[in-house]
Amino acid sequence: MPDSLSVPMEQKMDYLWITLPGNMNMDNYRQVENQIISRLQGRELKVVIDLSEIIYLYSSGIGLLIRVRNHIVRDNGQLWLVNVSEKCADNITTLNLDKILPIFTTVLAFEMSQDTIWEEKLLNDPVKFLCAHQVKDGVCRINLTGKMVTTNDLSSFNTSIYSEEVSSYIFDLTGLEMIDSKGAFCLLEFIHHLKEKDAHCFCYGANTMILELLHLLGIDEFVKNYENEGTALKALENDAHG
Repeated sequence: MPDSLSVPMEQKMDYLWITLPGNMNMDNYRQVENQIISRLQGRELKVVIDLSEIIYLYSSGIGLLIRVRNHIVRDNGQLWLVNVSEKCADNITTLNLDKILPIFTTVLAFEMSQDTIWEEKLLNDPVKFLCAHQVKDGVCRINLTGKMVTTNDLSSFNTSIYSEEVSSYIFDLTGLEMIDSKGAFCLLEFIHHLKEKDAHCFCYGANTMILELLHLLGIDEFVKNYENEGTALKALENDAHG
């Protein structure tokens, strides 16, 4: 059972200022996300997330930021990231997420930007579908967010994710809402490719509908679902040494 976390949040002028705790990790990030979402309460808000205590963003943290951003934009709010370290900034820009997650290395840089920013309205819709991936310690972590359906652009889920040097893959499905026939075909083709490589592959966070689809397609025989990233990584480690 993860230790209880308290997420500092305070109102500064027109902004809701949220500081991500430094001890946030793959086992307790859902606590952090739930606290943030409950504070938003469907209101149009100007939200600043302070990353001053975060050294590196793992896939669970990336997924959290994407889902919180989508929640805010759906309610016509705005989100900025401040005090972003060089490592975190590189992580975000490498995944091309800086287009939807405005980043500032200091509070001063953020404050100086506001005169220009308030002249523009963020018109971007929430991300309809996004695949972000990163390789660390020999494991490729793949984050699928939104609706993997025909009407959305699924091009971010592509062959560039494959790597002959990586044989361990973990899918974060906590933000995946639904899949239709096209999305299922893309996923099945991807999984078959990994199977041909004899890759070790697990997923976590899938909702009931996604689990039923994985079972229907027979994917669950190859990709087992776990509750969170920690248990999936443990299973991956055991499988690799089994």
